[in-house]
Amino acid sequence: KNLIYGYKRCAVDQRKLHPDDIIKLLNLDNFLKRKPEYLSGGEKRLVSLGRALLANPQAIIMDEPLTNIDTQLKYKILNYIEQIPNLLNIPIIYITHDVDELIHISSSLNKVEHGTLINQENNNQDLSIKDLLLAKHTIQNDLKVTIEKHDPSMGLTHVSASAGFFMIPQIDRGIGESLHCKINAQDVNLAIIPPLMTSIENTLPGIVEEITEIDQTLMLVKLSMGNTSSETIWSIISKQALKDLNLKTTQQIFALIKVSKIKVI
Repeated sequence: KNLIYGYKRCAVDQRKLHPDDIIKLLNLDNFLKRKPEYLSGGEKRLVSLGRALLANPQAIIMDEPLTNIDTQLKYKILNYIEQIPNLLNIPIIYITHDVDELIHISSSLNKVEHGTLINQENNNQDLSIKDLLLAKHTIQNDLKVTIEKHDPSMGLTHVSASAGFFMIPQIDRGIGESLHCKINAQDVNLAIIPPLMTSIENTLPGIVEEITEIDQTLMLVKLSMGNTSSETIWSIISKQALKDLNLKTTQQIFALIKVSKIKVI
């Protein structure tokens, strides 16, 4: 009853979606026989999203929808939200102060200062580096990957992304499925030549695109990854490391990432 509240109030000829479609899309089957008081905060938000979609809106405005929700469920809901504009042709205006949420789901960004639209970017990687650093004192890489194969003997899953092929902790998901991998910029090490013997499992080639000073100790390095340089990875290193490597823009570089530092969403 809660889920179809708005659906029942729509004229039959205005109903574009069926409850069964939304239940399947948002994986709500386990919630159908439970009363609202027995749902967690995150589960209630998911049902609310389904209810909003079944009201057949022309657009959805979401204002801080995922505050105070545990991380695992938050990113599960974000993955659903990410699909809605393309699958259902319903645009979403998503308002948040959480930089990780913003990077995870956005295809375009609008920066507003003091009520004035400053600029619009078509790629979330183009948002000002300083804006990200001010909003959160670190940067978390968000890579969308596809599962290629599993290696149970080593406890690994092999995935592909625009940045290349690499390994992540083994997960119970099917071949060909898509998911997100989170990697803190501090956990991306750099090398000017691929290491021959190292305990770091993943080595990804790239190009140094930009170098920015964070403070008197740290530097932020923006890397263009993959054959088409279509993926960006951020690395935070010390000024001493920058000097030792003699890094310069347009220089070829290798990003080294430990499997244990990759968080799968």
